[in-house]
Amino acid sequence: MEQKYKYKAFISYRHNERDRAVAEELQKMLERYKPPKSERKGGFEKWRVFRDETELNTSHSLSEEIKEALMHSEYLITVCSEDYNQSKWCLEELRQFKAIHGGSNDKIIAVLSDGSPDASFPEELRIETVAEENEEGVVTYHERQVTPLAANMRAETAKERTKLMKTEFLRVAAPLLGSNYDTLYQRWQRRKIRNILAVGGTVLAILLAFSIVSGTLLYKISTQQEEIVRQSEIAIANEQIAKENEEQAKKNEEIAKENETRAQENANRAEENADRAEANFKQAKKNEKKATANAEEARENARQAEENEKIAKENAKRAEENFAIAKENESRANANAKAANEERDRANTENRNTRIKNAEILTTQAEMYLENGEIVSSLQTAKQAMPIGENKDLPQNPAAEKVMCEAMNLYGEPEDKVRDILYRQELSANIEKLKYSSDGTRLMVYTYDGNIHIINTETQKIIRTVYRREYTEENGFAVLNVQVDQNTGYVLMSDCLLSLNLTDGTVNWRFASPDS
Repeated sequence: MEQKYKYKAFISYRHNERDRAVAEELQKMLERYKPPKSERKGGFEKWRVFRDETELNTSHSLSEEIKEALMHSEYLITVCSEDYNQSKWCLEELRQFKAIHGGSNDKIIAVLSDGSPDASFPEELRIETVAEENEEGVVTYHERQVTPLAANMRAETAKERTKLMKTEFLRVAAPLLGSNYDTLYQRWQRRKIRNILAVGGTVLAILLAFSIVSGTLLYKISTQQEEIVRQSEIAIANEQIAKENEEQAKKNEEIAKENETRAQENANRAEENADRAEANFKQAKKNEKKATANAEEARENARQAEENEKIAKENAKRAEENFAIAKENESRANANAKAANEERDRANTENRNTRIKNAEILTTQAEMYLENGEIVSSLQTAKQAMPIGENKDLPQNPAAEKVMCEAMNLYGEPEDKVRDILYRQELSANIEKLKYSSDGTRLMVYTYDGNIHIINTETQKIIRTVYRREYTEENGFAVLNVQVDQNTGYVLMSDCLLSLNLTDGTVNWRFASPDS
């Protein structure tokens, strides 16, 4: 069943002054057009033509109204110019319509409003998709070049364009009717002549009323008019024949070009097939050589496999012999390992006993240093006697701990809180200098790694650790002295003087100048 369309045609155009004027006038002409009765196949209903009034500049896609109108339009009329070719929305309307109609251009009519066809017709009008069915019923699709069906409405002025459109619009109306331009043009010429004759007849009637004598003149005029009509019809027929011949010549030229293109394509394909056949022949030769080589290689592999099997049997025999030797070696190795472990345990025991005796000797030396007032030496010697580092496996050394605490003037503090803190924080073995605050609630400890620890003696916790990188960038610095004034601690180094708040551990100030 033939599809019923809401619109006979959809006019796609660029919204500039020239193309809008062409689109508006063309819409009016098509909607007012009354075709000849002989061309009204199956009756005639007044055409409805869709024309969008607004430009889609700010949208990202075609509106639903535009898509709906394209879906329900039988034909698409494109008002082509160089501006049309630059409009993405016009091109999108063209692509949408082609997609709806299977890629064909049969229902697309081009109207040239300005510029040359090459610059104004988009690529979509020059290419269409066609389907071809072979003898086996297989359908294939391919693209081909086509010449757009076009009406020429180019003019210098609006007045000239209006005059030109009176006949050129018939090129648009012809495919809408399923007719051809020449037939509609002849009918239009005849209607024009009849209108002229009707006016002439009226004038003749008036003249006849005034004078019978003018009858002869009227007869001559009528005869001349008939001759004019006859000559006009002859001229129209000749023009029609010339146009048909011209169109046939164009078609023949297009067919010739198409045949030439196909012939060139066939020649190219034949050349490609010949090249492929030659390549296949060469490849077959190579494959034959490879097959021969592979067969020889297979024979060699079979011979090698036999030799490998013999070698494998010999290796299996040797493996059995080696396994027996390995078992014997394993037994000997286990015996040697047991003896080595016993020797190692004995050596470790002797070494530990030696280190315990050394720790006792070091503790005695530290006590002697302490009695002689050599505080630093007593601290360093007592540290070596402590169960830390390499000696961490030794038992606790209370005597060495007592020397360190007495040397640091800490031994005998209530409940030994400070000593517990230092041991818990692993600082006692790494202390270089330390000082109390005036109220005894803060302890400032400077360790060998250059860090300063502020300790709360009541809570037994470190308030803050001031790391070396926070107050100096020197690697070879030396601490000269550490002093405490009430709740402020001072550290004098070789490169700066540092002031610390012992309450919260913040740095009050730092002088880097040697003069300071």
